[in-house]
Amino acid sequence: MRLIPTLLMAVMITFLAGACSQEPAPVKEPVKPSAQETQPTPATVQQPAQPAAQETQPAPATAGEKMTQQVETSLNKVEQEAVQGAKVVAKEADKVATESKAVVEETVTKAKQEVAAAATVVADSLTPPPAPAPKAPEVITYPASMGKVAFTHATHAARLDCSKCHTNDPPQKIAIDKTSAHTLCKGCHQVMGGNAPTACTGCHKKG
Repeated sequence: MRLIPTLLMAVMITFLAGACSQEPAPVKEPVKPSAQETQPTPATVQQPAQPAAQETQPAPATAGEKMTQQVETSLNKVEQEAVQGAKVVAKEADKVATESKAVVEETVTKAKQEVAAAATVVADSLTPPPAPAPKAPEVITYPASMGKVAFTHATHAARLDCSKCHTNDPPQKIAIDKTSAHTLCKGCHQVMGGNAPTACTGCHKKG
């Protein structure tokens, strides 16, 4: 039992010895407060709450005002319907005018064609027919130094077309000389062949 008090005494002696050997802690100087910190903070001034403005409610419309509004609404509706109706009428009028114009133009064109055709018929009926070409003699005699040449016109016309010798229409009398006769008549005989004469005495006859 004496051991416990002895141990406690030893611990206390050790603690006191350690405390005496330690240096005293430096004393800290107190920090002076700044001038700004020493000034008292002014209390926040609270603004008095403004009372909410009362909303002004519109006065209820009277019976006369309601009637006026209804009349204006009806008039606006009637005006809109009238404008829409006018547009429809104008559109239909344009359509009718376009169709009428096309019909008129077609009628005028057809009438012009009929008038032109009738005028042609009248002009043809009033124009005298061309005078018939003078009938050529059956035999035409051409004088020549080698002897006269008897040209059988009827025989040649029965075998050949008029344009073979005549260059104009209706056919006219042809002026024949030695050069043209040899070119036209003799040349044709050489091409046609057969019994067509090509020698001088075949066409020229003395007496």
